[in-house]
Amino acid sequence: MRYGICTDINNAEILKRSGFDYIEINVTKIVKLTEQERREEKRKLDELGIRAEAASVLFPKTVNIVDGTWKDEDFRGYLEEAFDCLQFFETEVVVFGSGKARMCHEGLSFKKAYKRLVDALRITGEIAGKHGMKIAIEALSHAETNMINTLEEGAILKTDADDPHVGQLVDYFHVMRNNDLLTNISIIRDFNHMHIAANDGRKYPLSNEGEQYRGFFNELKKIGYDGRMSIEGKTENMEKDAKTALEFMKSLERGTL
Repeated sequence: MRYGICTDINNAEILKRSGFDYIEINVTKIVKLTEQERREEKRKLDELGIRAEAASVLFPKTVNIVDGTWKDEDFRGYLEEAFDCLQFFETEVVVFGSGKARMCHEGLSFKKAYKRLVDALRITGEIAGKHGMKIAIEALSHAETNMINTLEEGAILKTDADDPHVGQLVDYFHVMRNNDLLTNISIIRDFNHMHIAANDGRKYPLSNEGEQYRGFFNELKKIGYDGRMSIEGKTENMEKDAKTALEFMKSLERGTL
């Protein structure tokens, strides 16, 4: 597998020193940069020889894509700008998470909200494909959203979107938080990205204690997954924990832990 971390570009040097393959960048931060600032951030990555192969946080927390307030023209405009930026960074996969942006609020018909979510995903997939990228649907914990919480729901959404540029990811942390089943990985089988963080405190994965990492990696082995896996978690010492986490994940992949 290829391993990365969701983090700021300023931390890219730590990733490179620690042996990571790529960095996963924040879309909402990238779109706020000026053209000159983007060029400078890209230059940092080029000099280090590490690419922003993945991106997440596609939508800002201030918008909602299922309540009808974000007009189609504005939605498409935002996505075109976002994917133009990501194309400049040579990104390949973009996570469709953004729990607040897809929240079905009280008084809103869930049926209407779901239909809008499918439509939004189709538009996102269309624009991603035009820019040479793929989308990865992220099922999120109930604490973060009330739409698409389990791997099964993510698979249904992917089927309903029916777009070749729309895939699905597994986030170990959210699976654990929702008491979802890791065994659904080998039932659904088709995934194009992974996220990982400890169920205990959403920290970097550093040991098996209290976690089901072995089961997670065993499921990935069953389906022959050899794509990307990004740490999306917290650390108080990135320099130390990044290297330890990478060695730990590679040991899990080899089956030596």
